[in-house]
Amino acid sequence: MNNFDLLDAIGGVNDQWKQEVITHMTKNNNTNTAGRYARKPSTARRILRQLPVAAAIICLLGVTAYAAATHWGIFDFQRESLRPFPSEAQEIVQQQTETGSIVQEDETGSTELIKCEITESVNDGRQLNLTVRLQSGVPGKYVLLNQMDEPGMAASYFGADYDGTIGEYAEENGMTLLEVSAGVQFTENGQGSGVQTVQEKHQAPDTIDYLITCDMADLPASGEGILVTTAREFDKVNFEDIIRTEIPFSFLETANSQSESYRPVNQPNVEGVEITDVNVSHTDLRTYIEITYKMPQKLLDEGAMFRFSPDGEYGTASAGSYTEELEPGLYKHNEEMSKTDLGDSFTMEFFSLWGPEGKTVLDTVEFVK
Repeated sequence: MNNFDLLDAIGGVNDQWKQEVITHMTKNNNTNTAGRYARKPSTARRILRQLPVAAAIICLLGVTAYAAATHWGIFDFQRESLRPFPSEAQEIVQQQTETGSIVQEDETGSTELIKCEITESVNDGRQLNLTVRLQSGVPGKYVLLNQMDEPGMAASYFGADYDGTIGEYAEENGMTLLEVSAGVQFTENGQGSGVQTVQEKHQAPDTIDYLITCDMADLPASGEGILVTTAREFDKVNFEDIIRTEIPFSFLETANSQSESYRPVNQPNVEGVEITDVNVSHTDLRTYIEITYKMPQKLLDEGAMFRFSPDGEYGTASAGSYTEELEPGLYKHNEEMSKTDLGDSFTMEFFSLWGPEGKTVLDTVEFVK
């Protein structure tokens, strides 16, 4: 079964990016391990993306046998995050009330496969975080599997008090396996990272809670979004077997933001590279760094970009980064990190992913206020 079929049904997934993720997974022979994905340049505006080790398109979390009635909100997911939001940000979380259903129509009539509920959101102007619950429309009839789940996985992972696999659990209880997904629909001209991160929590075999995080630049400026949910019986293999529904929702920008200007003490000692602007923004959720710079095509082809040293003071604070092309030869590095006071100065590396010597630090740059 092609797990990316469900992502296609949601929309907003770049074919080249998918192929590189598939190649990465095949190379490592492990589709359940979150990893670091940075793609080689293409004609797309968003050209380089680097995720921390703890992040991926689907992040699988361990599960405890919670009652299905206990839905997870944004800060429940934050408890298991390596880079959690500040606890005081709980005050700006917005309660959501939008609901919908995935309904199957056949010759016998209509069957509600999945109940869908949007429960919480928080938006700091840079990223939207949304929690969603999917639950079997008929109690005791469906077991919900996410895109990376398999029937051979332990039933306890899905919140079942059962020693065997989830496939065995479903068969013993006369339940049908449904493969489901949830995601936010991008706008056609999205200009952000082009990636949304989806974390899942199985509360019970028939219930999944999600935390969806996506770049605000990929969403409508109107504060109106669309949640897309899909379902397909696990033993069905065709794209046409996917049932899709859309749920409109509203969201507010509730976080405060403060910007600071920095300048480079030194330019990277790399031919053709020049930093032209540096801006740091602090919101109630995160710290964001934007570095605008000139760079020749050769370095772009080698995956040259900025990063914090993995062994440095802020190496563990990064929550991911991407580089976008503003115009030919001019780029912007976007760094997202835990809310951090960078002080009067900070240092980043300019490094190459695919240079002649592989991943190589080309120079170090200090930034000061």
